[in-house]
Amino acid sequence: MLSVAQLLKTYPARRRAVHAPSRAVDDLGFEIEAGHLFTLLGPSGCGKTTTLRCVAGLTTPEGGTIRVAGRTMFSAREGIEVPANRRGLGMVFQSYAIWPHLDVYTNVAFGLQVAARRHRVGARAIRRRVERVLSVVRLDHLAGRPATDLSGGQQQRLALARALVMEPPLLLLDEPLSNLDAKLRDEMRYELKRLQRDLGITTLYVTHDQHEALAMSNEIAVMRDGRIEQLAKPRQMYERPASRFVADFVGTTNLVDGIIERREGADRYVVSTDVGDLVATSAAEYPTGLPVCVLVRPEHIELLLEPASGRNRLSGRVEATVFLGEGAEHRVSVAGRQFKVRSSAALEVAPGSPVMLSLTEERCAIVPAD
Repeated sequence: MLSVAQLLKTYPARRRAVHAPSRAVDDLGFEIEAGHLFTLLGPSGCGKTTTLRCVAGLTTPEGGTIRVAGRTMFSAREGIEVPANRRGLGMVFQSYAIWPHLDVYTNVAFGLQVAARRHRVGARAIRRRVERVLSVVRLDHLAGRPATDLSGGQQQRLALARALVMEPPLLLLDEPLSNLDAKLRDEMRYELKRLQRDLGITTLYVTHDQHEALAMSNEIAVMRDGRIEQLAKPRQMYERPASRFVADFVGTTNLVDGIIERREGADRYVVSTDVGDLVATSAAEYPTGLPVCVLVRPEHIELLLEPASGRNRLSGRVEATVFLGEGAEHRVSVAGRQFKVRSSAALEVAPGSPVMLSLTEERCAIVPAD
């Protein structure tokens, strides 16, 4: 549905800077299957919003190609650049940009009413489409309400309805949930995913929120300095990150530096670290003596209150505990290194208590040391 290839966008260096122009997007390429929600994830300045704006036609890249449903929207080599208002794409901005002087119904209908003559539909068709999309986003009962009287979540759904009513081949979402409070943001994640799945609309989603990306996406591309660091499905991204940067950015993690000591079987390695030997898994080939990192998520570490022997067992001391309602998070010091551990809220451990950490071998992954 969407194909981006060799996309390049640079910004000039500052007047007094001695370095070359910075590459906001550097030879970027990816494809989105029809009906999928694809997320560009990364920290501020990584190039994700610039990429979205290039697809939308709001920013002109210097190189590459952009195709939507087989139609070339931009090609530096062929000299093609379709203006943003002729691409027919739907977009929801970080600020919802609703018309404050119009009611809910008119906000949604406005795009259809001012469309180019060759794309304009009749009044009855407009009413049908507006009523249908308001029903989909569950705002049909508020059609006559002034847009400014809506809550944050309702305004977000109104902005989404305004994009959907145009029936675009591709929906572009630029951090649409960042202005909502935490609880409403959680609710709207599932609401957006439901709408996207039920309507089967292809979506390019931009966010810096790892939880949004993991919860909503069919595929995630983690960006760093204008390039894609890893492109994978959410579970693979979380459990088997391709680099230390991805491992550290996606989810809470423990990273232990070490050196490959030996291989055991098809996919297991013994890694020598400053907290002891750890057994970890990887499908990749690693030679003996290679510096690597062992990754283990906090939920894959068991907190034992009694001493126990065995592999991947580490003796430590609880430094701090935070109650989170549905569970607890502990900071445990092992040989001067801090480990983050999650446990059931029923397990009460006082700071200063000696404990044993049991790291699940199958859940310990090897990551390149960068």
